[in-house]
Amino acid sequence: MSHKPNPFDFVPFVESGPNLYPLKNFVESEETLTGYLTVRIKALTPVHIVGDQDAVESSPIDPKERREGKKDYRITKSKFLRRDGRPMIPSSTIRGCLRSFLEAATNGWVSQCTPSYEEESGIRKYGFKVISDSNTDSVSPKETLSLQEEYATPRQSGEFTDIPSFLFGHVAENEGALKGRVVIEDAEIQESNLACSDEISRYQIPDIKASAFMGGPHPCASSWWYLHPQRIRLNEIKDENGAPKKDRRGDPIVAVDFIGSGFRGRKFYYHQSPYESYAWYKNPINWPEDNIHPIYPIPIECLKQGLETNDFRIYFEEIPESLLKILILALTTGSPGTEPGKPTLRHKLGYGKAYGYGSVEYTITGGRIRGEKSESTECNYIDMMQEKVISSLWDIQKLNEIGIGIFLHMESLEGLAKILLYEEPLSIDFYYPTFNEKGFKSLIRKESVLPILTNNKRNKIILNSA
Repeated sequence: MSHKPNPFDFVPFVESGPNLYPLKNFVESEETLTGYLTVRIKALTPVHIVGDQDAVESSPIDPKERREGKKDYRITKSKFLRRDGRPMIPSSTIRGCLRSFLEAATNGWVSQCTPSYEEESGIRKYGFKVISDSNTDSVSPKETLSLQEEYATPRQSGEFTDIPSFLFGHVAENEGALKGRVVIEDAEIQESNLACSDEISRYQIPDIKASAFMGGPHPCASSWWYLHPQRIRLNEIKDENGAPKKDRRGDPIVAVDFIGSGFRGRKFYYHQSPYESYAWYKNPINWPEDNIHPIYPIPIECLKQGLETNDFRIYFEEIPESLLKILILALTTGSPGTEPGKPTLRHKLGYGKAYGYGSVEYTITGGRIRGEKSESTECNYIDMMQEKVISSLWDIQKLNEIGIGIFLHMESLEGLAKILLYEEPLSIDFYYPTFNEKGFKSLIRKESVLPILTNNKRNKIILNSA
């Protein structure tokens, strides 16, 4: 393809708000189940979980950052996370991966968000508020919130809940909490399954020589990557002393900033091959290096492609059978045995997702279930339940027949399928757009935009002065 899209996309929020259910319907279910699933994680592409990082300190290349006394810490090696010397994928990473998928698939609340983003003077970065209970008043513009109020996790527990909060818990701000019913162990990894020192040069991600990490752009109101277009703002560019900058003709330089409002949705990364990614960025034809932020590689220690973690357990306590099936659905979002033509979805976790790293497959290897009215059941019952879920993907009628279709939001699932669809070989590449010495935000002059707005009478974007 001629155009390389961003390595991520969004599952849109639903205008009617999240799907909530009476808490008592789950707590007072006719029979609840307690037990555990044994699970392992397979690396479909190399997986990196950040542990210790080696870095060297240097002066920033950017003159403005040097004047401000900032330091540039160039990472020379990123090691895999270890606890007591043992490499592992922590339970928090696994829980976050599964919860974010279920929040989208069931149209639930947004459990993790930054309340506000500050405005930064001098670099045309406009701040905005995400949720209404933010205590920050200095951000701008703040006419509307970027997250629908209905989607913000409530500040206190109530009579209603979403599916992920019932399973994983909901901690309110000192005003009550809903205890989670799912507990996940760390997933340990055999040392031999990690890339050894001779292999680590094969696993690299690109970064730019600057104080900001290339793969983690922070949202701002003037970034339409994250927000829906809302209006255009005129911004008089000033020099270091605060005086208006002028062009060669002596006219003030007035830039046009494109201001957005409202998040596009929940962010997920596409699957792609990591082995092609750094080579693409390194090529000066694709990513010109005649700017002040050249590319350099970060070697990363990875769980090698095709290898697995040890078995770990996911415990559940007193949950209805239908929600256990929902948990199994989150783990086995599609398998090689599913019917051809149906979406085979795979998760992504860890570091470097924008560059193809972190595509994983969960496999349920066994477990034990105990019902309130039944004896302890070994994994044959789990196998049967898993087969029901997998054979129902992604047919809404079959999902209804096994009792979980009512909890799924099919339009959101379709959005997930477009992003998380996994097909080998990974032949489509996704990259960040190139940038110049000013970063991603090229300066657009007022003179370039006004004629377009004047000639387009149907244009509904509002033009404001800063």
